[in-house]
Amino acid sequence: MLKSSEQTNRSLHLLTIVTTVFLPATLVAGIFGVNVGGLPLASDSSGFLWVDGHHHWVLGFGLLAAEALWPAQSVRSGFIVRECCAEAAG
Repeated sequence: MLKSSEQTNRSLHLLTIVTTVFLPATLVAGIFGVNVGGLPLASDSSGFLWVDGHHHWVLGFGLLAAEALWPAQSVRSGFIVRECCAEAAG
């Protein structure tokens, strides 16, 4: 069992390093490699900033909503109660 966990940890460590190396290049290629001909705001000089700002606003709102809803879902599923009881019993 221990050997299997160690091998899994090594694999995840390697995948983390590979992801860390390639993620910035993937992000830049994804943003600047989009074909925008004919899309709204494509010809506007500040169109990219409008679209990028809207993206960040939507992402931030989604994260806030998820953060606000997570505790209620955790209580309903019993996750928080089980964790509290496990700590008190231990």
